[in-house]
Amino acid sequence: MNFFVHGQVNSIQTFVSASPALKVFLMDSDINPEKEWSAGKYESSYILLLHGVDVSDSKPNADKGLEWGPYFGNGFRWVRINKDFDRSSLKKRGIDAYAFLNTEPVISGLISKENFKEVYSDTRQWKINVRVFRGFESSFVNDALVLHLEVKKLGGSYFEIDIDSAMVRKVLTLPYVMEIEPAWMPAMAVNYDNRGVHGLNILKNTLTGMRGLSGRNVYVGVGDDGNITSHIDYKDRVTDRASYAYSNHATHVGGTVGGAGLLNPRDEGMAPRVSLIGEYFTNIISATENHIRDFNMVLTNNSYHSALTTCAGNGDYGSASEFSDEQQYENDTFYWNTDCSHIRSQFYSVVINASDNFSVGTTRVPLVDLETWLIRVIAPAPENVTATPFGNAITINWQNPYSCSTAPNFRSFSVWRKIGSNPFIPDSCETGLAGRGYEKIADGLTDYRYRDADVVRGQVYCYRVLAHFSKLSPNGLVEYDNAESIPSNEVCAELKKDVPVLLHADVIKTDTVNGQVFVDWSMPRIPDLDTIQNPGPYKFELKRSIGIGGSSFISIRTFNSLTFDGLRVDTFYTDSLINTLQNPHTYTVDFFTQSDSIIGSTNPGSTVFLQLFSGDKQIRLDWSESVPWTNYIYYIYKSIDTGVSFVFLDSISSQSYLDTGLNNGSLYCYYVESYGVYSSRGYVKPLINKSQRLCSVPIDTVPPCAPVLRVSNDCGLITDNAWGPSNFVNIVTGKHRIVTGKQIGRAHV
Repeated sequence: MNFFVHGQVNSIQTFVSASPALKVFLMDSDINPEKEWSAGKYESSYILLLHGVDVSDSKPNADKGLEWGPYFGNGFRWVRINKDFDRSSLKKRGIDAYAFLNTEPVISGLISKENFKEVYSDTRQWKINVRVFRGFESSFVNDALVLHLEVKKLGGSYFEIDIDSAMVRKVLTLPYVMEIEPAWMPAMAVNYDNRGVHGLNILKNTLTGMRGLSGRNVYVGVGDDGNITSHIDYKDRVTDRASYAYSNHATHVGGTVGGAGLLNPRDEGMAPRVSLIGEYFTNIISATENHIRDFNMVLTNNSYHSALTTCAGNGDYGSASEFSDEQQYENDTFYWNTDCSHIRSQFYSVVINASDNFSVGTTRVPLVDLETWLIRVIAPAPENVTATPFGNAITINWQNPYSCSTAPNFRSFSVWRKIGSNPFIPDSCETGLAGRGYEKIADGLTDYRYRDADVVRGQVYCYRVLAHFSKLSPNGLVEYDNAESIPSNEVCAELKKDVPVLLHADVIKTDTVNGQVFVDWSMPRIPDLDTIQNPGPYKFELKRSIGIGGSSFISIRTFNSLTFDGLRVDTFYTDSLINTLQNPHTYTVDFFTQSDSIIGSTNPGSTVFLQLFSGDKQIRLDWSESVPWTNYIYYIYKSIDTGVSFVFLDSISSQSYLDTGLNNGSLYCYYVESYGVYSSRGYVKPLINKSQRLCSVPIDTVPPCAPVLRVSNDCGLITDNAWGPSNFVNIVTGKHRIVTGKQIGRAHV
């Protein structure tokens, strides 16, 4: 969080420099804080820091809606206000500046829906820890009593409360609540003998000298006296193979390796993302080979001891444990614990050398075989991608940090977009998005968000994110060995339909003076448009620009209504007296509410504009348009009677067509009919729009081909006699079409 100071009040500047949650305003400043004052995030009250000559007064004050808080000295005091408070009374009390406590309550990831679903789904009571802003401990106790909550002070600004899911949201609305998390489990002394004190995990930590391992996608067997319980720290990571009851001791032993530390980070195991296989301790030896085959198990964590006393100093690595772990090396399995630093586009070559123990007498004569395996290490997909529409843009976010963001070869992210969904699930070895119908709209991103402003209403936009890796040349200027990650999950979003959406720009009459275009649009949609916040009267203003895309729009018609429903009869118009033969036209509709306040406009859409290019017995048709919907096919119509009647000629998805087999000198006329759609629901389909009608005459404008020349000499005819000048002769022959006839002549040069 940041603080901002407007004006010069040295004392308050000094104070807020150590208070990053403050946003300060001066009572005499030109800055208008009304927006800040009225934009509170809480339901009932706000916290202010006051500065002035009168804040040190310890007498109860009578200002309505003002609760005096702790005094910090040097002219500073915290207060709590509610919506009934009159800000103008601050200046009367000699206040020269005030600051909002602009906090955003932090909900611990440990209490998220994924990790702690019970809080959101059950009605049972749960113990929750709450941290409040310093100085408002008594306010929290009083508010908790009003909410009928049992409060236990833990020390400092921390409290423990019994709460259900409905109360979680109410507690978060209290303005001084800084953080909420599950209550800490009571610590046992045995857990704090070593790591519990210093809080470090040497295997997991990425600091220098430590291993940086998490255990993700690794299976470890746990041999104990029963099954591992369904503890929240093992969510979706336990496979029980023991035919025994659940055991707290087995759960604890498994936790030393794979505990996630969700309820208390100090209880995190050595590899908090490892997958565990529960097995009875006397069976772990015989079951090792099966677990390797079924789960690719790489390690066992077995509970054996040589003395039935306390664990401190008496648990040993007995012969049974040692023999069990040795089974890992007696099975023909290759293990490679890959990590993000191994990602690259090229394969790794692994050569396996197998030899037997064959002997002749006392002499070993082993037979040897070699096998080469190609292994490609690919990057994981960016996770938890979301797309959120706001205004005229869609913001894409993904999980921060990316699981391989610290890899030395990680470079950036790219964002890919598709109109409409392609909900394929990538194969485990599939990288990139080539051939999947997506287009790249951003790359080189090092942030974890992207704002896509190139979007229109009526279309559903679907997004995926890729991570990119490469190596650098020694000078750091050239990237090579580029690799893409597995594609992320697909997310789709569309803009709210709070403004009109254009549907047609259809040429219905072709003429240089009396041309006509039919234009219509769809209404804004309720509740996307809040008619209470945007009351009438309402107005549509239709505008036109000559050309495709258009930049200079002129108003050609307005439609007014006192009520929103009254606009429904005015969503179409026939634009007349325009040159549709030689010019395309682009249209847009502006939407206004009361006092001519513009809410927004449609995305512009043009007519389909056709052009003809004559050739020898052929005519090429090219056409273009710029519309917010997606045209997926074009129907071509043709007339051979000077445009009196047209017949269907062909359909095509591209914007060019060659009509061949024509008679030079004859007149042919054409027009194109486009078929398009919006990908969002609730729009008429298809959207049919015609081009102008246009005629042309085929003519032979293709020059004849260049002559084909052939050069030969008569060196083979020369005898051994001396050569003379007549011997240096080349014969050049060529073929050409005689202009006056159809025969092919032969000429000598």
